[in-house]
Parts: sequence; structure tokens; C-alpha cells
Amino acid sequence: MKYAIDFLSAQDGAIIASTEGGKDLVLKNADDVADAIKTHGLAGKVYASSSMDNADEYGFAGFCDAWDMWQNGKNLAK
Repeated sequence: MKYAIDFLSAQDGAIIASTEGGKDLVLKNADDVADAIKTHGLAGKVYASSSMDNADEYGFAGFCDAWDMWQNGKNLAK
């Protein structure tokens, strides 16, 4: 059974993408994001921790860098 990504958080300069099945994926760059989306797909709604909005407090250089990486990966997955 395929479990889609349904939750995102930022941690140690990476995005942690959680699936409906409870698996946590560590995504370190846009290519990882694209691969995860292609492999697992996205749930009807994907929620996110506030850590995604304050990524600079979780190992990213800038506060929006986690969202930028996520969006770049989504674009690659198309």
C-alpha cells in the first residue's frame, strides 16, 4: 500500500516529510523532495509545522528556505 505525504516540518537543515503510514522521510534537497513526491505522492491536504515558516531556527540559512526547497522539488516532480 502506498502512503502519501501529509505533514512537513523542518529539522537540522532538512525537511521531514511524514506519510499517512507514519514513515518519516528526510529530504535534504529539491531532488529528494521530487523523488519523495514521485514515490509517495501527496495527500489531499498536506499540513506543515511552524518550523517550515521559521526554517532559519531549524538549520536552514533563511526563514523561508525550507518552503523554497519544497516548492523547487514540487516543480521538479511535475
